[in-house]
Order: sequence, then structure tokens, then C-alpha cells
Amino acid sequence: MRGDLSSGGFRVRGMANPKTDQDVVTLKTCQDSEMYILEQASAAVDTAVNDAIRNHGIAVENAVAGAAGIFRGGRTDDVYWNQHKTTDLADLSDDGDAVHQNILDREIRTKL
Repeated sequence: MRGDLSSGGFRVRGMANPKTDQDVVTLKTCQDSEMYILEQASAAVDTAVNDAIRNHGIAVENAVAGAAGIFRGGRTDDVYWNQHKTTDLADLSDDGDAVHQNILDREIRTKL
């Protein structure tokens, strides 16, 4: 068949699923494909953003830890500060992290 095909205002229904690039698709197939692509793109963006945020947080924590001389892992003996203070601790991320007394007191007061 060659040339235009007039349906006289009627719809074409009951088409099979497309198998080649030249096959006609239904509106539902087109919308489903569009939704799938949008969901995949959204998931990829979410993953990239979450990874970037997590990696940035890790980099900041490592930089702060290095600058503050915080000991991480591998240490089993006590650390003696000889009456010196520790300031600017990073946010707590582990049950074994140190915390300033005033922060602990403030957290307790907000929970009461």
C-alpha cells in the first residue's frame, strides 16, 4: 500500500505490539514508554544526587577529622589530653563518638 490512508474519522484499534521502527504504536504504549523513561531518569538523578551528598558529607567529615586530629579506628589505648580542650567536633555518627557536655545537656533538656 502506498500513499495516505483515510479512516474517515474512525479510529484504528486492535493493533499488535510494535516489532520494528516503522510499526504503529497505541497511545497507551507511547504513554507507558514515556512514563518508564521518566521514572528511570528520575531514579538516576535521585541516585546521583544522593551519592553526591553522601560523598560530600564523607569528604567534609574526613577533612574535619584530619584538621582536628581526631583519631579514627585502629586505636585501642586511652588518649590523654593533659587538660587540653577539644573543640568543633563533627556531628555524632557513631555510638562511640565524643560529645561536648553542653551539647549533651541541651539534647537532654529538649527531650524532657
